[in-house]
Amino acid sequence: MTSSSNPAVTAAGHEVERFASSAGRYLGYVVVAFSAALLVVIVLEDAGAQAFCFVAAAGLLGWVAMVRPAASLRANGVLLQNMLRDTFVPSSKIVRCYVSPMLQVATDDRRFACVGVSRSTVSRLRENSGRRKGGLFGSRTPEPEAPKYAEVAVGGHYTDYVVSRILGAAADAEGDDREPVVAFAWPAVAALAAAVVLVVLAFV
Repeated sequence: MTSSSNPAVTAAGHEVERFASSAGRYLGYVVVAFSAALLVVIVLEDAGAQAFCFVAAAGLLGWVAMVRPAASLRANGVLLQNMLRDTFVPSSKIVRCYVSPMLQVATDDRRFACVGVSRSTVSRLRENSGRRKGGLFGSRTPEPEAPKYAEVAVGGHYTDYVVSRILGAAADAEGDDREPVVAFAWPAVAALAAAVVLVVLAFV
């Protein structure tokens, strides 16, 4: 199934910028590559159908869960690609954007998340510790409010750049009648279903 058959991707328009994913995506590439190599060994060594099914399932799950998730700025807004669903959010409808712990894009009445851009636990703990004052038992300053479209976020972390790009596009967008579009990514659904079938077959 091509991307053009996905209504969310079609509504989003051409890609302007693809945001860098978290380290988990690179781990996903390693899992997929290792699984592919191991499948070749299993076939050559005739290691059995059960091993083949498990390794193939692991490779498919690695692609769905770790490689596929991504976020990108498109001609008409933001495309959020999660494991099984794609979401297009028009720039003209975006009122808030922040990363806590994953990318969150909000309209007036809905909020959409994407695991393709996130902040690690270590990074968030380091940031939170910097807000503590008064020693070990000192009070903690309140979390800042998620910035609105007119408040372009700036900072030293890459996710601040992502937020700035999305909010900047929202601030520049002209009003239109576009609405968010959420659609299943059927190739990912098929891959997940195949992984489940492979695991079941391994026990048959």
